[in-house]
Amino acid sequence: MLNYRNCNVSLVNTYKKVVVDPTSRFQNIGNRLIKKLVEAGRVDNIEGTVPIIHGNSSYNYLGTVPIKLWEWFPYFSFRVRTYSVIPPRIHGLRKTHKTGCKLRPVVSSIGSSGYEIAKYVHRILSSYMMSLEFNVKDSFQLVDSIKSVKLEDCYVLVSFDVVSLFTNVHKDLVIKIIDERCDKISEHVDLDKDLLIELIEFLLRLRIFPKEGCAMGSPASSVLAIIAVDYVISKALDLLDFEVPTFKAYVDDLFTALPTDQVDSTLQKFNSIDKNIQFTVEMENEGCLPYLDVLIYRSVDGELVTSWYNKPCSSGRILNFMSNHPLCQKLGVGLGFLNRAIRVSHQSKVEVSVNKVKELLLRNGYPGSVIKRCETTAKEWIKNNLRSNAGNRQWSFCRFPFISTLSSRIRLLFRPTNCKLVYYNISKVKLLYSQVKNKISNDNKSCLVYKIPCSCNKVYVGQTKQKLKTRIQQHKNDCKPENIIKTNRTALAAHHFDTGHSFQFDKVKILDYENNFFKRNVSEMIHIQASNNVNFRSDTQGLSVLYNGIIWNLRNRYFLIF
Repeated sequence: MLNYRNCNVSLVNTYKKVVVDPTSRFQNIGNRLIKKLVEAGRVDNIEGTVPIIHGNSSYNYLGTVPIKLWEWFPYFSFRVRTYSVIPPRIHGLRKTHKTGCKLRPVVSSIGSSGYEIAKYVHRILSSYMMSLEFNVKDSFQLVDSIKSVKLEDCYVLVSFDVVSLFTNVHKDLVIKIIDERCDKISEHVDLDKDLLIELIEFLLRLRIFPKEGCAMGSPASSVLAIIAVDYVISKALDLLDFEVPTFKAYVDDLFTALPTDQVDSTLQKFNSIDKNIQFTVEMENEGCLPYLDVLIYRSVDGELVTSWYNKPCSSGRILNFMSNHPLCQKLGVGLGFLNRAIRVSHQSKVEVSVNKVKELLLRNGYPGSVIKRCETTAKEWIKNNLRSNAGNRQWSFCRFPFISTLSSRIRLLFRPTNCKLVYYNISKVKLLYSQVKNKISNDNKSCLVYKIPCSCNKVYVGQTKQKLKTRIQQHKNDCKPENIIKTNRTALAAHHFDTGHSFQFDKVKILDYENNFFKRNVSEMIHIQASNNVNFRSDTQGLSVLYNGIIWNLRNRYFLIF
């Protein structure tokens, strides 16, 4: 049997077991920071109300309840402030492309303390991150940036890689960068430097699992890491006494060209900037070097030639043509691969790259006619630059489950409108795998619809964005004798005091999960109508008659259960 602990000594030493859960403490600190953002005018203080959206917005109507699909900005306090957070959850994924039994730590921070603040920080720093001198957004930008580069014979292609970047980006380094580059950052971030530093310090304190570095799984960690790497690169390049024709960075992977006799000394200079951020180096092999999904060649005349690259560890498995997915998604897969292969490849390498993609598609069941259709469309896109104008169309999109033969017919009904259906599968791949993350107990789940049975065989149906245990405790408190005179009683408390019946709080059942407030309300109303309930009649006001068919089926199911 493999001894995972012995095989992952460095991983064990980097992460620690948390004895005391700091979730509530971090939640309170984060909410105090949100209050400061409100006072600074950076976040609108309209918690608990429907936001007034500035700029363009699109609407969708679910029955008579309007659902607003807003953009990321402006951020509102009711979206950032949290009261029902959960601890981050960590698990390990086996690195199948490496020998031994190495694990890659994966941390899910969704719903944890500071998660919304981290998204806010990531968003406001993204503009500055994209302006960094060495940063490249993707392989397309990389290829465009090195087209005009011409190397001398004494230069060699080199790739640097940062060792465990996220766990080695320390607070002192990040704060130092903010101080030194505050003028440049202020051009992109309209936020007081001290408040920005306070937000970042808070996020760096949220490293519940790693002993040092950025919090794994935090949305802000990637942008902070990229800024840190760019800073180290600029400092290291200042120490060099020779010309570097090109230098590009994608997170922790760096690409450059150096004189053959200067590679080792350059590596030493890079490793001397910060004791925590250390690099490894890989040199070209037979005149070529893989970087991202591009294979970069150094031609005889010194020009850099590129082609599409697939890593040796790639399984070669993509969305199979026989899978239960809409045809548009399968065509999108083929178009995406062919479009990428053509765009990242030098003219002399296009045919080779396209043939590799064709072989990949054939191995995954794509018919030759479909591949030919995708190839023609991809070349037409590139020739006429159609993709750059795709975002200018005024479309509204509606998420819709994919049901074979039915979904395509429904889609035809939307053709005269400016609304497009975006399909998702009801059955997902994750259902085939075991649960690797720690499960969240029902008591700690939030944003849900629930029902509580009464001793009279009726039920109370409610919805809450709080943790279920918090809401249940509120119901228990409402049923205490001293609250009999309360005027704003819930239907549950009113039924309890009017009839003397007792609710079975230990048998509460979760009916639905929904983060969107309006959709959750609609779900609650449907479940109220479908059940033998004690709710007020006003609890279902505004529900469209369009749901009568759904409710009829649900009522039959309820009566079969009870």
